[in-house]
Amino acid sequence: MPPILQGPRTRLRVGSARTLVLLLMFCLSFNTMFSYAAQDKDASEEAVKAASIYKFLNYIEWPPESFANPDAPYVIGVADSDDVADELTDIVARRRVNNRQVVVKRLYSDDSTTGVHVLFIGKTEPSRQAAWIRLVQQRPVLIITEMDNALAQGSMINFTLVDRRVRFEVNLASLDRSRLKINSRMLAVAVAVIKDMPQ
Repeated sequence: MPPILQGPRTRLRVGSARTLVLLLMFCLSFNTMFSYAAQDKDASEEAVKAASIYKFLNYIEWPPESFANPDAPYVIGVADSDDVADELTDIVARRRVNNRQVVVKRLYSDDSTTGVHVLFIGKTEPSRQAAWIRLVQQRPVLIITEMDNALAQGSMINFTLVDRRVRFEVNLASLDRSRLKINSRMLAVAVAVIKDMPQ
């Protein structure tokens, strides 16, 4: 059995059934979190992906120069997915990761990606996805996608559905090129880990 990933303790005000589901997801291991059915009315596919993106912050190491100062926030850019942006905005409110605030930034065509630490690209045209990836390639930006063949375009983490459950695959080569380090415990629960993929 893969090791259990433990995240930081988080205070959460339970005000709805969906919030309760997310609380349970934060308290459980990655294995259990990804066992939620994507079409569950209380834990939608978008909610699971948003919660996962938030959890990923604990298991990725950015170069020190990625942050302007020790108190600078994590900035998560979300392109082509208002639903995931909405879920993330709810999750990060009044929470900190590694003593940093987390900011969600919606990105549209021609928006700058300067200062972004995570770029999530929703389902879109392959050419548009490739354009977003090119904007941040070779920079220490964690690229997360949700489309087939995204790893081949340079994505680092790609969400995929396995038996109607949200899982993820990892491209180590892209992570290495951007000088990002991933915790081995996260690799243990990935559905696939690609060590070398030509760009």
